[in-house]
Amino acid sequence: MLVCSLAILGGLGLLSGKFEEAQNNEPASVLPAGAESLAVHELAGRFPSGDTENAVTVFRRSAGLTESDRQSIVTHGQALGRDRPPGAGA
Repeated sequence: MLVCSLAILGGLGLLSGKFEEAQNNEPASVLPAGAESLAVHELAGRFPSGDTENAVTVFRRSAGLTESDRQSIVTHGQALGRDRPPGAGA
């Protein structure tokens, strides 16, 4: 009996993922075509999210950084700073 119950519960667990895939929670699926909120939702996708992530880059040489290393670090830093979204870090 216990084995049978576990088999049934296991099968149901596998099917639960199918329900997630079948859901459609997009505003377009529930709002009327002319709804202002739908228009705002569609327009909002055109703008950057504003989410940013911090990053730290570490350059290390066990004998210490050379002058050439330091120049390379500056070059890498400048490359990382290019094409940054407006308002992203300094």
